[in-house]
Order: sequence, then structure tokens, then C-alpha cells
Amino acid sequence: MDDCQCRDHGPYVTMLCCQWITERNWRRYHAEVDALAQLSDQEQEFSPSLSDTAEEVVTENNDFQRQGGSQNSDDSYSDNYQSESDNNYEFNDIDSEHDIFSDSNDSDNSHQDNEDEDCIQEHVPNFAANLAGWATTRKCTRSSLNELLDILRQEGLRLPKDSRTLLQTPRSITTIKKCGGDYLYLGLESGLLKVISENLEHFQRIENLELSISIDGVPLFKSSSVQQWPILCSVKQFEPFVVAVYCGDTKPNSVDEYLFDFLSEITNLQQNGINMHDADIGQFKVLVSAFICDASARSFLKCTKSHNGYYSCERCVIKGRWCQRVLSTILVNTFNL
Repeated sequence: MDDCQCRDHGPYVTMLCCQWITERNWRRYHAEVDALAQLSDQEQEFSPSLSDTAEEVVTENNDFQRQGGSQNSDDSYSDNYQSESDNNYEFNDIDSEHDIFSDSNDSDNSHQDNEDEDCIQEHVPNFAANLAGWATTRKCTRSSLNELLDILRQEGLRLPKDSRTLLQTPRSITTIKKCGGDYLYLGLESGLLKVISENLEHFQRIENLELSISIDGVPLFKSSSVQQWPILCSVKQFEPFVVAVYCGDTKPNSVDEYLFDFLSEITNLQQNGINMHDADIGQFKVLVSAFICDASARSFLKCTKSHNGYYSCERCVIKGRWCQRVLSTILVNTFNL
């Protein structure tokens, strides 16, 4: 509001306008003084001058109120308004300096925050990968891993909420219809290469890979006939890995189809070996040391009578006899001792 406009409305209006401006500036700069008191030492260099200026405003405001009570002439109001304008200019200068300093400080803080966020974004993927590897190695259950992720998320880490997302568990697996059920072949050579790559120091000292093959049926539910027939392979003391999996309501209806992929690959590996493409390791010769099966799986793979049949013996052709709820084979000694 200009000086001429105040004078046009009379001295009393001029006094009220000047008083309103003074009180408004006092409240604003009083708030800024409180804010500057909480800044760092570097920012507090501006607080003495700002505090002195605020005291001048208070003093001049009191003088102005004493002078306004008399209401003698328009010149006194004009002088007070002019001094108030000078104070406004001083405060504007301080504001401009403070704004420049605040903008530079805010830009530095924002730059530092961006660098911290970049560091966190680089660190979190590595942490998530390490956590997934740890959970896989320690064989953590899904419920326990979900609880751990919930705790870490409460601490501010950007991690998935569910363990299946962390472990990148596929939502679906492509299988084929085979042997009367669903069949999935993962591969023998790929599993052997993974075991060798994880234990290079051990396999640098050997030339032959002695494999143990395990085949057995596993029921999945007590209230259902769904069962799995996996083909597992292990190399001596190392943990076995899955070569193929069959799932259906019954056992595979064809042994030839069930073992075709596995027998084709293991025959190829026995003939050509397996090569790591590494000068320190070279090529391995693949040998089958044993097939590990129970009685029912052994009779299924060998296409012989089951262990509870009358002609279940694999060494003779003698018919068994049912005696006291037990089927047994009675051997006749044909040798003279």
C-alpha cells in the first residue's frame, strides 16, 4: 500500500495500515528467528543481524503506537510509514540473503539424499540376492522366511513381501503329458555341471564321476492317490539333484517312456564323457555305480513280479506259499551235505 493511498484515506487509516504491516512483519520474522536458532552453526551467522533488526522493529512499533495515540498531524504518520518502509527494505535484503543460503543448502541436502538413495538401491538388490541364497542353503520354510521379510521391511529395507518373490519361484512349469500323467525332464548333464562348478576344488583331483541313481514313488496326500516318481542322481557325498519328475494318480504306465530321456542322456555321457571347458579340470568319465530302489520300485523298473507275488523271487522260479498271512518261498535243499 503506497504512502499516497494511505493519505487519501486519512491519518487514522494510515496509522492502522502501518500498524498492521508492522505486526505482520514482526510475526513473520519472529518465526524466522525461531527457525534460524535451530539451524547449524554456519547458518547461525545470520541470526545476530536478524535478531537486532527484529528488536528495532519492536522498538519502532512501540514508538509508533505512542505517536499514533496523539494523532497530531499527517506528517508524523508519513514519517513513521517511511521509516517502516526502510525497515521493510532491510528485511527484504535479509530475506534475499537467507533465501539464497537456504536454496544452496537445500540443493546440497537434496544432492546428498539422492546419493544416499542410489547407494541404498545398489545395496538392496545385493542384499536380496544374498538373503535368497542364504534361505536356499539353510532350507528355510516359506512361513519363517515371510516373517523375516516382514521384520526387515519394518526396518525400512525395500524387500518383497512374500518369499516366493524373493526366491523367484516360477508361477507355472511347462510339463508334458506322458505315461498317463504329467512329466518334466530337467536333465542329467546340467545337474552334474552345477555340482562340479560349486565344488571345483574337489573335482580337480578326480577323473571319474561315479553316479548313484535313485528312483522311487512318493505319495503326496493321504486323502488322494496322487503320487510322484522322481529320478534322482547323486555324486558320492554331495546332495542329490532331480533329473526328472513324473506326477499322476498311478505309477507310470510305461517304463520305456518313463526312462527313455534319462537312458538316452546317460548313454551319451558314458560314451563321450562330460567336459567342463576348463583347462584346470578337463573332461570327466561318467560311470554308474548303483541304482538305489526299494522292492516295489525295483520290480517296477525290472518289469518283474512284485515283492508280494507268488513268483517274486529274482533268483529262482519257485512258487511262493501263503502261510499265516505271510507269503514265503520254501527252498528245497537239493544238495547232499
